[in-house]
Amino acid sequence: MLMETMKQTEVTTSIRKVIDGFTISTIPSDITSGIAQALLNRGYCKALINKNTIKHFVTILNEGRWVFDGDPIRLDDKGKILNGLHRLLAIVETGITKPLVVISGMDPETFPIIDGHRKRNAPDVLHIMGVPNAQCAAASIKSIYNIRNGGLLKSNLRSLDNPSLLNYYFDELEGLDESVTLGRRLYITFMKALSETNFATFHYLFSEKDPEMANEFFEQLATGVGFEEGSPIYVLRNKLLKAKRNANRGVTQKLPPKEVKGLLILAWNKFRANKPCKRLSVPEDFDYVIAD
Repeated sequence: MLMETMKQTEVTTSIRKVIDGFTISTIPSDITSGIAQALLNRGYCKALINKNTIKHFVTILNEGRWVFDGDPIRLDDKGKILNGLHRLLAIVETGITKPLVVISGMDPETFPIIDGHRKRNAPDVLHIMGVPNAQCAAASIKSIYNIRNGGLLKSNLRSLDNPSLLNYYFDELEGLDESVTLGRRLYITFMKALSETNFATFHYLFSEKDPEMANEFFEQLATGVGFEEGSPIYVLRNKLLKAKRNANRGVTQKLPPKEVKGLLILAWNKFRANKPCKRLSVPEDFDYVIAD
């Protein structure tokens, strides 16, 4: 059955084994759009289709970022798709041929447990690659990418998948480890009134403009030492600490993440321009541009 469906392409060795009464066939092959459609025609659960997942695979196919990871297309003993539906739909939509392993003859009762194991997330991948403080680093990489690409002003920015995140880290973010280490230290010093991710993200971004001023900005913010009269860092520190206290007491909710980022950029821009201030408030038309 499966061999007939896939006869349009060159099929390498088919491995067969009887497991729990089911004859399992494993076939590595180049899956064309025609073969993908033929497999889809054998049956699948339409309720499982997720348009965003299809869009994700279509994007990485069109951008040439598809990586063969060995994750198979799984078919039950009647040929119905148990796993790999979205990859097949994306291949049909793009018309791009890709190598995949197809396993057929599986027990249909395995369907509920497929993908039941936790998938590797970004911190997992960074940790495997030896990146220190992987949890904070992963969040900071995504945050920096988001800010650099105008994500604070638009909601449709493409997110980073794991391979793209790794490439971005190694190709674009030299020195981030130092910012992450500093961020984790100052997070405790500042009594957790600003997240590790925000410390690391903005220390890195501000350091691109002036490393010494960036160090001074965040050391003063966290320690409360070294202010000059009217310093925007002093105003920012008080605002963040007050928000933290009020949130802990249930008086008010936490400051929205976008507002916190806006306050950091606003305070930095004033600090960079040596402009004193008495209060900080993010205007509705704020452009979220970090001053040189």
